[in-house]
Amino acid sequence: MGRAVVGDTGKVRRASRQGKKNDGCARLDAWPGLLPQCRLSPPPETPRMHEFLARSEAVLALLAAKTAVRLLPFRFSAALFGKAAVPCSTATDLDARQLARARAVTGRLRRVANRLPWASTCLERAFAGRMLLARRHLPGGVVRLGVRLDAGRPQAHAWLLVGDHILLGEDEMDGFTPLADLARRGDTSSNNG
Repeated sequence: MGRAVVGDTGKVRRASRQGKKNDGCARLDAWPGLLPQCRLSPPPETPRMHEFLARSEAVLALLAAKTAVRLLPFRFSAALFGKAAVPCSTATDLDARQLARARAVTGRLRRVANRLPWASTCLERAFAGRMLLARRHLPGGVVRLGVRLDAGRPQAHAWLLVGDHILLGEDEMDGFTPLADLARRGDTSSNNG
């Protein structure tokens, strides 16, 4: 019986040397009952798996943003997300479908950030949201930086917006004066002139 198996695998090896297709299951040709198991396609992506992957992506984006904010000097981390410019109207042409997709992405990011064992600052959330929007090729993600005086002490805040729609950071932005926008070239168009 050992000779038959050796002979069968030898035939398979000769067939693959002659240019016939060898899909990695050639050694199983001797056992036809096992062959279908080798050629199974990957399981279809279920909605539950899709949500798990999207949440994992949000966690990774938050970790990358936290790393950029905490370890890199601000000029380097800000350069990753665009050049600083004077705040202006960020007119972008987003249709309703793209805006709904952007809101879904940032809503998921907000829910994930609220459930993590560490606190994420508004700047980290805005940077992470900007990364996720850019990854999905959604135009116009702008991180806006603002400041206000509270009891004589300056406070800073960052929020993410697309066009005139605020996606992240809108809850705490009352009273903040916009100082600068961080956006990649081509993501915004100015209405100043």
